[in-house]
Amino acid sequence: MQVRTKTEKTIAEYTSRVITMAKRINCPHDSPQFPDELLNQLLVEKPSISKATWFKKKASLLYYFEQLNRLDLKEQLQGISPDGSLTKTDRTSGQKKKSLTEVEESSIREELETMAKDFSSWGKHLLAFTECILLTGMRPIELNSAAVYENVEEFRRAGYDPKAYSGSWPMLHVHNGKQTNGRSFGEKRHLDLSYLNKKQLLFIKIALIYAHDLKTPNGHSVDYTKFYNALRQAFARVINKLFNGRSRHISLYTYRHQCIADMKSDNSYSLQQIAAIVGHGNDLTATEHYGRKRSGRSRGEKVKANEVDVSKVRPLMASKLSKLTGPNFV
Repeated sequence: MQVRTKTEKTIAEYTSRVITMAKRINCPHDSPQFPDELLNQLLVEKPSISKATWFKKKASLLYYFEQLNRLDLKEQLQGISPDGSLTKTDRTSGQKKKSLTEVEESSIREELETMAKDFSSWGKHLLAFTECILLTGMRPIELNSAAVYENVEEFRRAGYDPKAYSGSWPMLHVHNGKQTNGRSFGEKRHLDLSYLNKKQLLFIKIALIYAHDLKTPNGHSVDYTKFYNALRQAFARVINKLFNGRSRHISLYTYRHQCIADMKSDNSYSLQQIAAIVGHGNDLTATEHYGRKRSGRSRGEKVKANEVDVSKVRPLMASKLSKLTGPNFV
């Protein structure tokens, strides 16, 4: 009988969930009671989490207990059913759609391509924005200050230090949207676009033109807040036209989630590289809050991380893992 082994990314996801639960209990990590308190914490959370979340957290703790050789706790947890957890969460965070199915993605793209033929609609703006975010993982609010540089001389003439970037060209220069509250690794990040095809590059460049031009389909100039709010409202109308139920919670930000899910499912990306591409300050954030690996899809050509940025990402996964479990966890 073949034994299924856990992948590195699966173990990282398990670890991330255990760390999150550990933050909520008042017990030192080196205390003999710490594993028992983790189990109690899961039972405390049970009435407020969905069944799907229950099963994910349960699997994480089962693995953790197994690594600690706490087979008593593992057996106890295995016997606990999901009864009492929510069948459908009513929290706002639970309502947000964090991935796109292939059918959803295709349906939206076809609708936007049709809309784009009407120059009085937001179709061409939305088509460029959605494709751009899906390729780069940018926050929608970041497009207004982003720029594409074709070569090192162009980058230097714009007043930037060439040493900040070690990849090939063209390159996408992004001002990190969460830098001011300490949730990013720095003020700016850089994405290697040299592996993308001409159509993909064109979508990115067109999206940035719209984000900088700040004109409505009728030609009125507005600030970025008004532009983005109108864009979101137009996208919401598209979603409401196309879908019912859960799919109605698709937003422009869902495309960032899907981009991250795609990278998580691609074994050529490390967690630190993903963090560098999307502007996270550490390698834990994507595992805790963003699209699931199983929702990811192969995209062929893709962006690459700037290794200078990668070096700035805080490798919290390894340090948290060491403090929480000791050297034998993995």
